[in-house]
Amino acid sequence: MSHLLGKNSRVLWILEIVVICALAVSILVYHIYGYYYGCHPGFDFLIHQESLNALSTLKSFNPFVFCQNINIFNDHFDPIIFTGILFVKLFQGNIVGHLLFQSFWYWAMLLFVFFTSKGNRKACMFSLFMVVLSGGLLAGLTFPLHPMTWSMLPLVMLCYCLRKQNRIGIVLLSCFLCLFKETFPYASLFLGLWILFRKQYKTAIPIIIFAGAYLLFINFFREELIGPMFPYKDVYLDPLKENIIDRIIFLFKTLDYKSWFYLLYPFVIPLFLLVKKEVWGSKWWEHDAIIPALIYLIPFVGIHFLSNIMLKWNQVTFTSIFLGLIVFSSIPAMLLEKKKLAVLVIVVMILGSSRYYTRIFKLLIFNKGGSCKIVAPARKSLVKAREIVKNIEKGKVIVATSGFIPWSNEVGKVILPAGGNSEKPIDIDYLILQRNGAGYTLPWDGARVEMTIKFCMGVERIIEDDFIFLAKGPFSKQCLDYIGYQWNTRVF
Repeated sequence: MSHLLGKNSRVLWILEIVVICALAVSILVYHIYGYYYGCHPGFDFLIHQESLNALSTLKSFNPFVFCQNINIFNDHFDPIIFTGILFVKLFQGNIVGHLLFQSFWYWAMLLFVFFTSKGNRKACMFSLFMVVLSGGLLAGLTFPLHPMTWSMLPLVMLCYCLRKQNRIGIVLLSCFLCLFKETFPYASLFLGLWILFRKQYKTAIPIIIFAGAYLLFINFFREELIGPMFPYKDVYLDPLKENIIDRIIFLFKTLDYKSWFYLLYPFVIPLFLLVKKEVWGSKWWEHDAIIPALIYLIPFVGIHFLSNIMLKWNQVTFTSIFLGLIVFSSIPAMLLEKKKLAVLVIVVMILGSSRYYTRIFKLLIFNKGGSCKIVAPARKSLVKAREIVKNIEKGKVIVATSGFIPWSNEVGKVILPAGGNSEKPIDIDYLILQRNGAGYTLPWDGARVEMTIKFCMGVERIIEDDFIFLAKGPFSKQCLDYIGYQWNTRVF
């Protein structure tokens, strides 16, 4: 009997591993399959795709990104992007390399949790299921590419080092995280100051020095070295200068409470148990595994409050910290002792991630995309258009709907998203539009695409079928005015 029970236990363990791996890999397959049919948003993907491709040539530390009308580091300062060059080189610019780069951070995070989570095998599996069922992670992972999403691995590792009081790990990870975006050095400085308050000087001082120096550079010296920055600080802080009380009241009234609710509710039960077990009934500030991690989040809370929006990749930061606090504690094992509570936690996690996995499975299993038709003729038209674009000489201005642009982006090619961040060009040489649900067109809808076709006759219509419109310019002033380029332009 014990032999059979042991065998069944091994089978269950293998099945759990297979399910976790399948869920983790499904995101990458979803992206590859989606881009294969031009079904995913190429808008933010194009920004980092173009950046990675340009950096991989090693010709410039700060190359110009046409789709944003700005040099890479004059927008956001995220040197972590250099680590993606290897993937671009290995896959020769193919988008699979870019997507694998993002998957690396996610899969490495799962492996780290697998080898370090506290408790027995069941507790480890429970922790891994919490990771793959985290809607906050999936929000960023299903909308690539973004450095905030890549931060999941070092954030979880930081939580582990805080629990283990690993001084070297805390210092190195706090400094390393500064490379992901301008928000992180503020968070590391907050963490360093808190650790200083706890009189852990050998840990605090290196973090404060590095984060402080990093902030001095990006706030006072970066512009002198690489040119004018996009004024995010002015966008968020200037309204406060006018009337701080009215602005704060306005922000509270208009805050996106729905997004914050979706971010927080899956973790309510385990975080409540964690705080109750490890913080309540004692001096809360002495809990160096939990309080410092929450202190780290303070700048992110403030920035997201001022910006009044919880973007998909921003959810990753909070979710990674919450997961790091939970999975390395005794909470997973405690929950498994109370089976009904454990089931409730998993059900809530499933609810939080269901909209993302529903989208993934609909595309992969049922060939149904939320923004496009998965049909062979659409794919054929996409391939035909891509072959034409490949032969267009560099320097020609191409405007395309956002689902198409990852197909044809290469260094030196000026391909601008329809309705996007780029500066309005004087002339457009080629116009490529996905139509009738054949691909992702946001911020345009289908009606806008068809009206653009009506206004933009061009000199030659190279492709015009049910799925693709590809025309060669020059185009009329009426066409250029209708295209507009007034959506969040980076002109400053």
